[in-house]
Amino acid sequence: MTAMLEKPESKLQGIAEPHRFTGLEYRRIAESGVFPAGQRTELIRGEIYFMSAMGAAHYKAIKILTRLLSERYSSLAFVVPQAPIIVWDDSEPEPDFVLLTLESDAHPAPARDVLLAIEVSDSTLKYDQHKKLPEYARSGIPETWILNLIEGQLEVYRQPDGEQYLQLQIVKPQNSIAPLFAPEVTLEWWTALETREAPADG
Repeated sequence: MTAMLEKPESKLQGIAEPHRFTGLEYRRIAESGVFPAGQRTELIRGEIYFMSAMGAAHYKAIKILTRLLSERYSSLAFVVPQAPIIVWDDSEPEPDFVLLTLESDAHPAPARDVLLAIEVSDSTLKYDQHKKLPEYARSGIPETWILNLIEGQLEVYRQPDGEQYLQLQIVKPQNSIAPLFAPEVTLEWWTALETREAPADG
């Protein structure tokens, strides 16, 4: 006699469903000390993600960009590294930098206060492009930059429309860029890229 195996999911339908957290639930969990000490997390569409440890190139880029952004834009915006923002009821990502309006005083800051979000991406590139970028777009953040350490370029996303940005500009080293909120104040962003010494002859 031949028995037909039922697909496992057919038995699970209507019984087991993953729980998706709200931003409020997520913050309460974080404040309760459930997560390991020092572990950075973020909430994307109700799911909690543990963020990977920062590599040397990422660290250098963060360090240099902190100085550059503060020097250029601190009189025009709050320059805040690695702080969560509320982009939706179920999403609280943590960009590497946000530049906030000078009137912003909430924590986490709402998306409406964000002038520019910046991600520094190496091993996280696909995650930043395909998980986080749509969140920034759907919340109406006018501009997102991804410093792509793998390709050695800056990806400038503008004109949010639904879950995407309609405009993508690829900026190569030695080409400065200015954000929409400060079009006359350019940034030499490429100085944050890791430089490698040329091998000695012989």
